[in-house]
Amino acid sequence: HPAGEPTKDTIRALEQASVLFALEIVRARELETIRSRLEGDIVEHLLGAVEAEEVAGLLRRLGVPAASRYRCALLEMSTADSETALSPQFKTRLFRLQRELRLRLAQESLPGQVVEHSRALWIILPAGENPEAEETALRRAIGALPRAKTDFVVGVGASGEGPLWLKESAEQARIAVSVGRRVGAPTAVFLYEELGVYRLLAQPAGGVEVSQYVD
Repeated sequence: HPAGEPTKDTIRALEQASVLFALEIVRARELETIRSRLEGDIVEHLLGAVEAEEVAGLLRRLGVPAASRYRCALLEMSTADSETALSPQFKTRLFRLQRELRLRLAQESLPGQVVEHSRALWIILPAGENPEAEETALRRAIGALPRAKTDFVVGVGASGEGPLWLKESAEQARIAVSVGRRVGAPTAVFLYEELGVYRLLAQPAGGVEVSQYVD
């Protein structure tokens, strides 16, 4: 062989290496898909459980630290043009957003977990003794997420005592997201406790007493 040209053995070795690398990427994606599905199933059971011990066990499986207070947040991402929530492009963007959000929470020292479930991201957070500081840190983490071609709304439920509170906090997070969608505010964070009269936009008839907001 002329100087500088690879031999047949070298070419064959490079081809084999590229095949192995491609297979490893496929394997990693399959494992991540399985992990995501299992975590989603855990969240589904967690939000429907009625026993504190069961919820605590599910939180341990998710890797959420034990705490006396918890809260939930929900991130719903908008679909892009010619895209549906079931399309591979949407799933890829959501996966990247999940990975980025996990990184941002870690940077803010928020020991929560971000789980994909029902084409959205659920954020499960142990709550400490300084909720205002935690809410500020959560806003910073979400504000640092990449925004290019990705609109999303985040609803944050109130913190409450015990793991069973997560179900209530999750419902509050859903309401906050619904309000965010109705007021037309893309890429924003809505805290349930700050919604005030806007809660009426997302409640079924009779769900909230109007007198709560009238002096």
